[in-house]
Amino acid sequence: MYRGWIFLIKFAPCKSKKVNRITALCLVALFTSIFPYRIFAQSGQDIFTLLRSADTSGGRVNIIQENRVKDLVDFHLTQQRASNGVEGYRISIFRDSGQESSANADKVRSGFISKYEDVKCYKVWEYPFYKLYVGDFRTKSEALRFYKLLEKDYPDAFIRKSMIPFSE
Repeated sequence: MYRGWIFLIKFAPCKSKKVNRITALCLVALFTSIFPYRIFAQSGQDIFTLLRSADTSGGRVNIIQENRVKDLVDFHLTQQRASNGVEGYRISIFRDSGQESSANADKVRSGFISKYEDVKCYKVWEYPFYKLYVGDFRTKSEALRFYKLLEKDYPDAFIRKSMIPFSE
Protein backbone atom coordinates (compact mmCIF):
# COMPACT_ATOMS: atom_id res chain seq x y z
CA MET A 1 0.00 0.00 0.00
CA TYR A 2 1.25 3.45 -0.90
CA ARG A 3 1.18 5.98 1.97
CA GLY A 4 1.50 9.74 1.99
CA TRP A 5 0.28 12.55 -0.22
CA ILE A 6 1.99 11.35 -3.35
CA PHE A 7 -0.06 9.48 -5.93
CA LEU A 8 0.95 6.94 -8.54
CA ILE A 9 -0.10 6.99 -12.16
CA LYS A 10 -0.09 3.73 -14.13
CA PHE A 11 -0.36 3.94 -17.89
CA ALA A 12 -1.44 1.55 -20.59
CA PRO A 13 1.35 -0.84 -21.58
CA CYS A 14 4.38 0.91 -23.01
CA LYS A 15 7.83 -0.56 -23.67
CA SER A 16 9.80 2.39 -22.32
CA LYS A 17 9.75 3.39 -18.65
CA LYS A 18 11.33 6.70 -19.62
CA VAL A 19 8.29 7.54 -21.78
CA ASN A 20 6.00 6.67 -18.85
CA ARG A 21 7.93 8.98 -16.50
CA ILE A 22 7.89 11.83 -19.01
CA THR A 23 4.18 11.31 -19.61
CA ALA A 24 3.54 11.28 -15.86
CA LEU A 25 5.44 14.53 -15.39
CA CYS A 26 3.55 16.14 -18.25
CA LEU A 27 0.21 15.05 -16.77
CA VAL A 28 1.12 16.41 -13.35
CA ALA A 29 2.17 19.74 -14.89
CA LEU A 30 -1.04 19.83 -16.91
CA PHE A 31 -3.07 18.89 -13.85
CA THR A 32 -1.65 21.67 -11.70
CA SER A 33 -1.80 24.45 -14.27
CA ILE A 34 -4.64 24.02 -16.75
CA PHE A 35 -7.35 21.75 -15.40
CA PRO A 36 -8.47 23.80 -12.39
CA TYR A 37 -9.19 26.84 -14.58
CA ARG A 38 -10.47 25.34 -17.84
CA ILE A 39 -12.27 22.03 -17.32
CA PHE A 40 -13.78 22.46 -13.88
CA ALA A 41 -15.31 25.81 -14.66
CA GLN A 42 -17.61 24.21 -17.23
CA SER A 43 -18.04 20.53 -16.37
CA GLY A 44 -19.20 18.73 -13.27
CA GLN A 45 -16.51 16.05 -13.51
CA ASP A 46 -13.40 16.05 -11.38
CA ILE A 47 -9.87 15.61 -12.70
CA PHE A 48 -9.55 12.05 -11.47
CA THR A 49 -12.67 10.91 -13.34
CA LEU A 50 -11.45 12.59 -16.52
CA LEU A 51 -8.00 11.01 -16.28
CA ARG A 52 -9.45 7.53 -15.73
CA SER A 53 -11.72 7.73 -18.77
CA ALA A 54 -10.32 6.25 -21.99
CA ASP A 55 -9.19 8.69 -24.65
CA THR A 56 -9.72 8.37 -28.41
CA SER A 57 -6.57 6.26 -28.88
CA GLY A 58 -7.77 3.71 -26.33
CA GLY A 59 -5.18 4.65 -23.69
CA ARG A 60 -6.19 4.56 -20.06
CA VAL A 61 -4.77 6.09 -16.89
CA ASN A 62 -5.06 4.23 -13.59
CA ILE A 63 -4.47 6.38 -10.50
CA ILE A 64 -3.62 4.79 -7.16
CA GLN A 65 -3.80 7.27 -4.29
CA GLU A 66 -5.20 7.93 -0.87
CA ASN A 67 -8.63 9.54 -0.64
CA ARG A 68 -7.07 12.51 1.16
CA VAL A 69 -5.36 13.58 -2.08
CA LYS A 70 -8.71 13.86 -3.85
CA ASP A 71 -10.12 15.72 -0.84
CA LEU A 72 -7.22 18.16 -0.92
CA VAL A 73 -7.64 18.82 -4.66
CA ASP A 74 -11.40 19.31 -4.19
CA PHE A 75 -10.73 21.75 -1.35
CA HIS A 76 -8.28 23.71 -3.53
CA LEU A 77 -10.80 23.92 -6.38
CA THR A 78 -13.56 25.04 -4.03
CA GLN A 79 -11.31 27.81 -2.71
CA GLN A 80 -10.45 28.91 -6.26
CA ARG A 81 -14.11 29.07 -7.28
CA ALA A 82 -15.05 31.01 -4.14
CA SER A 83 -12.35 33.64 -4.69
CA ASN A 84 -13.86 34.78 -8.02
CA GLY A 85 -10.41 35.40 -9.39
CA VAL A 86 -6.71 34.71 -9.18
CA GLU A 87 -3.81 36.68 -7.82
CA GLY A 88 -2.38 38.95 -10.47
CA TYR A 89 -1.21 42.51 -11.00
CA ARG A 90 -2.67 45.91 -11.80
CA ILE A 91 -1.07 49.28 -12.34
CA SER A 92 -2.05 52.20 -10.14
CA ILE A 93 -2.16 55.40 -12.22
CA PHE A 94 -4.02 57.81 -9.93
CA ARG A 95 -4.56 58.48 -6.22
CA ASP A 96 -6.17 61.54 -4.70
CA SER A 97 -8.15 62.61 -1.66
CA GLY A 98 -10.28 65.67 -1.07
CA GLN A 99 -13.52 67.13 -2.30
CA GLU A 100 -12.64 67.07 -5.99
CA SER A 101 -10.91 63.68 -5.95
CA SER A 102 -13.83 61.77 -7.49
CA ALA A 103 -14.17 64.27 -10.35
CA ASN A 104 -10.39 64.26 -10.88
CA ALA A 105 -10.39 60.45 -10.97
CA ASP A 106 -13.15 60.52 -13.60
CA LYS A 107 -11.13 62.94 -15.76
CA VAL A 108 -8.01 60.80 -15.57
CA ARG A 109 -10.07 57.68 -16.22
CA SER A 110 -11.71 59.11 -19.36
CA GLY A 111 -8.29 60.21 -20.64
CA PHE A 112 -6.88 56.74 -20.06
CA ILE A 113 -9.83 54.99 -21.72
CA SER A 114 -9.61 57.23 -24.77
CA LYS A 115 -5.96 56.22 -25.22
CA TYR A 116 -6.18 52.54 -24.23
CA GLU A 117 -9.67 51.31 -25.12
CA ASP A 118 -8.87 47.60 -24.71
CA VAL A 119 -7.46 47.88 -21.17
CA LYS A 120 -9.87 47.81 -18.24
CA CYS A 121 -9.77 50.71 -15.80
CA TYR A 122 -11.10 50.43 -12.23
CA LYS A 123 -12.10 53.38 -10.05
CA VAL A 124 -11.84 52.36 -6.39
CA TRP A 125 -12.56 54.15 -3.13
CA GLU A 126 -10.07 53.13 -0.43
CA TYR A 127 -10.36 55.47 2.53
CA PRO A 128 -9.41 58.31 2.18
CA PHE A 129 -8.40 58.05 -1.48
CA TYR A 130 -10.00 57.56 -4.85
CA LYS A 131 -7.67 55.35 -6.87
CA LEU A 132 -7.48 54.19 -10.47
CA TYR A 133 -6.10 50.76 -11.31
CA VAL A 134 -5.63 49.57 -14.87
CA GLY A 135 -5.18 46.16 -16.46
CA ASP A 136 -5.63 42.55 -15.42
CA PHE A 137 -2.16 41.03 -15.68
CA ARG A 138 -1.41 37.42 -14.69
CA THR A 139 2.34 37.97 -14.36
CA LYS A 140 4.47 40.85 -13.18
CA SER A 141 6.38 40.82 -16.47
CA GLU A 142 3.14 41.50 -18.40
CA ALA A 143 2.37 44.38 -16.04
CA LEU A 144 5.91 45.71 -16.39
CA ARG A 145 5.65 45.78 -20.20
CA PHE A 146 2.47 47.84 -20.03
CA TYR A 147 3.91 50.00 -17.24
CA LYS A 148 6.76 51.02 -19.59
CA LEU A 149 4.12 52.35 -22.03
CA LEU A 150 2.42 54.37 -19.28
CA GLU A 151 5.54 55.80 -17.65
CA LYS A 152 5.59 59.09 -19.60
CA ASP A 153 1.89 59.90 -19.21
CA TYR A 154 1.60 58.68 -15.61
CA PRO A 155 4.94 59.29 -13.83
CA ASP A 156 3.56 58.30 -10.41
CA ALA A 157 2.25 54.94 -11.66
CA PHE A 158 3.31 51.74 -9.94
CA ILE A 159 2.57 48.01 -10.12
CA ARG A 160 0.70 46.29 -7.31
CA LYS A 161 -0.66 42.83 -6.58
CA SER A 162 -4.41 42.44 -6.90
CA MET A 163 -7.11 39.82 -7.36
CA ILE A 164 -8.01 39.74 -11.04
CA PRO A 165 -10.95 37.95 -12.67
CA PHE A 166 -10.45 34.58 -14.34
CA SER A 167 -9.51 34.82 -18.01
CA GLU A 168 -12.45 34.61 -20.38
